Amino acid sequence: NQEELKENHIETETIDNLEIQWNAIKEKYPTVEFPDGMNIKWAELYAKNQDLIGWLTIDNTNIDSPGMHKPSDRDNGDAQDFYLKRNFYKNDDKYGTPYLNKNNAGATLDLNNTIYGHNMMDGLSFAQLEKYYTIEGFKESPIIKYSTIYEDYYFKVYAAFITNGYPSGDNGYLFNYNMTHFPSKANFEKFIEAIDERKLYDTGVDITKEDTLITLSTCSYEYTDFRTVVCARKI
Repeated sequence: NQEELKENHIETETIDNLEIQWNAIKEKYPTVEFPDGMNIKWAELYAKNQDLIGWLTIDNTNIDSPGMHKPSDRDNGDAQDFYLKRNFYKNDDKYGTPYLNKNNAGATLDLNNTIYGHNMMDGLSFAQLEKYYTIEGFKESPIIKYSTIYEDYYFKVYAAFITNGYPSGDNGYLFNYNMTHFPSKANFEKFIEAIDERKLYDTGVDITKEDTLITLSTCSYEYTDFRTVVCARKI
């Protein structure tokens, strides 16, 4: 479970101690190639699964989970949904594990970083994103913490909205809320305008064309094949 995974964190206090700890980790896992500059607190987890790109936490929810990334390659084809029904250890699991859009870089941030998770009927995985349907829910959990294997980031929720998951849900139109890169600042501004047209309420959080976003996506059960989306900007 998630608590067991979190117990794999490695804490360090001094630079000297850090070097000693890294040497011990590399001796323990001689076949694992650890990325330069990664935070040692994720080393034990990364050694167990190199698809790990970080950890996602939202206070006052049960969202406290590793984030995975498995882009397409020659061997596994389109691996976008590999963790849709697999746990951290790659075993079958109906809850799946939150995972990053295949078009995102992985452990480093793009302009918009989309993470997908299940909306489970028992309230687990990303089900509690539904709290953002109301401004009261936003006030309870305005901050999303997203730690990559390199650095900790904090995002303030900008907007929540419900949108169709397939073009058939909107006369052939599909809003590409999971777009990762934008040809120009003007394109990014139009993207924000499209979010503003859909957001359920105004959070009072500002956003500019220079901001970096995290977008959380899950199924919405209000309509067939719709999505609940929460968008936040980096603080």
